[in-house]
Amino acid sequence: MRNRTAKARRSTNKQKFPRGWNEQRVQKVLAHYENQTEYEAVAEDEAQERAATITIDDLVAAKRLVGHVGSIEKVREALAALARLG
Repeated sequence: MRNRTAKARRSTNKQKFPRGWNEQRVQKVLAHYENQTEYEAVAEDEAQERAATITIDDLVAAKRLVGHVGSIEKVREALAALARLG
């Protein structure tokens, strides 16, 4: 029992991060959001909402493009190029 308790204490002291994340990256993200003004936060949320909006027409066009170019990677490249223009 004593051994199990010591092991549990050690595991709670050790942080586990998702792949690609570490303490430094977490602190950087926290600092970003803690130092952000309310105006900046709203602007960031609105920009993310616009960027994440996908319509049915977008999906239909992507499906048609895959049929023409034969690869989803080529579709992604074409959509990224269009986004840079618009």
